[in-house]
Amino acid sequence: SGTWYDIKNHHNALSSSIRSSLNDMEIGVAGYEENFLTHFMYENISDGALCGFLPCDLTSLRAVKEPYELKATRKASNIADRAFADLLPYIKPGVTEKELAARLESNMLLLGSEEKSFTTIVASGRRSAMPHGTASPKVIEAGDFVTFDFGAVWEGYHSDITRTVVVGKASQAQKDFYNLILKGRSWAYPSSRPAFPAAKSILPCAITSPAITSASISLIPWATVRAWKSMNNRSCRRNRQAYSKRI
Repeated sequence: SGTWYDIKNHHNALSSSIRSSLNDMEIGVAGYEENFLTHFMYENISDGALCGFLPCDLTSLRAVKEPYELKATRKASNIADRAFADLLPYIKPGVTEKELAARLESNMLLLGSEEKSFTTIVASGRRSAMPHGTASPKVIEAGDFVTFDFGAVWEGYHSDITRTVVVGKASQAQKDFYNLILKGRSWAYPSSRPAFPAAKSILPCAITSPAITSASISLIPWATVRAWKSMNNRSCRRNRQAYSKRI
């Protein structure tokens, strides 16, 4: 239906309600997701239920989105995108990673997000090379790469966005890294299409790109690689011209 319900299991009433519904509808076999239903909840639902239970994998079913699901996912993405655009003026030397994470999460909530999609990642300087560097008390310094990984939630659907910026003026090496990944992305982009195997898409293609194999990729920070997937987003395009004047 597209309607999102946030169900609270108050005093464990949810399991008894589900069990009663299964019995009233005379369900023969009820499917459940074993990766998400806890053993405690399963025991409470099945105790007294007149039906059998069968674990199901709904991954392939969820892969095909209904129109309302696409709309909710786009809304969650737009919220996160706008929240980051509002954060840009506050990314400066002297603030901590935790401060930026808190402000970014607050921005998303104020724009309508139900919650944060996952633990917000803010990693600067040497920490930007960490694949999942959650926000720390580290102080942002001039010249740092800062990687953000965050998302908003709308009607239960989550967004996931990565952004990487340079604090202040980018060095020539940082510009070279950025342009190197941008070239690889442009070379590999045509392979990213429906029905194309994910294992053969963007990153593997980029590694074999002439633009990348001609350089020493061992020196490229992980943050820069992660920036690849966010270079062409709206907030970055919106601010790229302003930042290019500064660097």
